[in-house]
Parts: sequence; C-alpha cells; structure tokens
Amino acid sequence: YSSYTTFLRDYIDYKKDHMEGEKNSIATTIKKVVNDGKITLSKKELDIVNKYDEELERIKKLISNLSEKEAEKVVEKFNSEYGQILSDIWLRNNEIMQVEGICNYSARAIGSVPTTQTLKDIYMAGTIWGYIDGLRTPVNAQIMEWAEKNIQLPVALSMVTDIQNKYLALTGALNNNSSIKSADDVKNISDGEKILRKLIEPYKGKIILLDVWGTWCGPCKAALKNSQEEYEHLKDYDIVYLYLANSSDEESWKNVIKEYNVTGDNVVHYNLPAEQQSAIERFLGVSSYPTYK
Repeated sequence: YSSYTTFLRDYIDYKKDHMEGEKNSIATTIKKVVNDGKITLSKKELDIVNKYDEELERIKKLISNLSEKEAEKVVEKFNSEYGQILSDIWLRNNEIMQVEGICNYSARAIGSVPTTQTLKDIYMAGTIWGYIDGLRTPVNAQIMEWAEKNIQLPVALSMVTDIQNKYLALTGALNNNSSIKSADDVKNISDGEKILRKLIEPYKGKIILLDVWGTWCGPCKAALKNSQEEYEHLKDYDIVYLYLANSSDEESWKNVIKEYNVTGDNVVHYNLPAEQQSAIERFLGVSSYPTYK
C-alpha cells in the first residue's frame, strides 16, 4: 500500500507537469484565475504574465553561455521586469492564488487518473500537509475550507488540521524574544565582510559558531532539532551561536526557531535582506546548506 501511494504521488507529479493545455508555472496559475474571472489585471500586468514563460526559457538559454557575473545581471534584470510583477500579483491575491496553486491544480491532476476516493484524499491531504511543513507556516482559511469540503477521509483531513493548528499556535510566539535581532544593525552596509564584522562585533573574545541555513532546507531543519542538546554539550565553552537565514520568509523563520527551541542567552538570529545575505555568503564561500563556520 505504501509503495502504491508513493508511486501515485510520483505519477501525479509527472501528470501535473504534462497536463494537456497546462504548464506548471506561476504564470499559468495566474492566467487560470484571470480566465476564471477570480482576479483582474492591468494591461501591462497581463502582457507580462502572457510573456513570462517564453521569456524565462529564453533567459535560461542565454545565461548558459555567459560568465557568472554577466548571468547575474541578466537574471537581476529579468526578475525586476518580470519576476517582481508576478510576485506582486500573487501577493496581492494571495488567498485565491494559494487555493488555485495548491489545491485546484493538484485536484485536476489526480482527477485525470483512475483511482479511488481514498487515495485522492490521501494525495490531496499530503499536498497541503507538505506545503505547510515545507514553509512552517499555516495556510489561509480558504485552503482549510477547501480541504474540509473536498477531503472525505477523516484521518487524512485530521493530518491537515493537526499541522495547521500546530503552526497557528506557533505564529507570533517569538516577536519579543531576545535571540531575534533586527537587520537594522547593518542597515546600508553592502560589503559582505563589513556586514559580518558588524554582526560579530559585540562578541569580541568569544568563540562564534556561525550557521548559515534556510527554512526551505530539510537538512538544516533536521540539524536544528538537536540545538538544545548541542548547547548542553558545549556549555563549558564561551560560545555564541550565530544563525543567518537564507531566503526565508519572516513568519516561517520565527516558527522554525520556536518549534525547535533554537533560543538562549548566547543565541543570535538574523534574517537579513537577500542582497546582504548573498554578500556574506559570497565572502564566506558558502556553496551548500547548512554551512558552519
């Protein structure tokens, strides 16, 4: 049974990427909700959405023949002209987009496969559960309403509601914790070495263990589960634990810290703007996650 459901998941994921008339992309999802009359876009936004997939493929081919610096400039230009607009559209219509992207699209894919209602329920519950577990934040109320309406198997629905309630309880719990530091400490600094030196300045004379991680990184989160055990084993040393988060949503970041109790008087967390985080990682030569220094 387990092997069959694993096969079903893999097969459905394949179907999602090869559904006739549909492409699994953010632009396709936006076009679907526009065509369904759920959201409206300006002419400029609609033009960007319609061109996005074709332009993305062109950029991929272009940068394959460029140097790293040249490729970065091309990608930055693409993101400012296309990516940012699609991101703004998604965030502006977040609840509708999440239901379409997480629920409806997957439901259409599994609906094209001859299978039982039970396996459909398991697959859809797993899709929503995986989204919450991956981001470590609760989904919006519309997705939960969709789940309650469409997932008939009680144990499958319970799996979704349990993890939803877990992260609803965690959300906002760390807002006043002293381990969480403000990026204002390094505001307007762009050089990676200077940013890092500013962050470690208060801990001169101490051992600093730096952990570069991300909420999207499974191995990073697996390691964080052992944080309190780590602190206990190394308590005889004057160590400051400095955590720098890569590409991590603010709410997800705080929820992971709270979930695994990655806190203490000698624990410091930063979630810097992407440009500053990238600058530090370039300076340190970070190429994988987690990275410890």
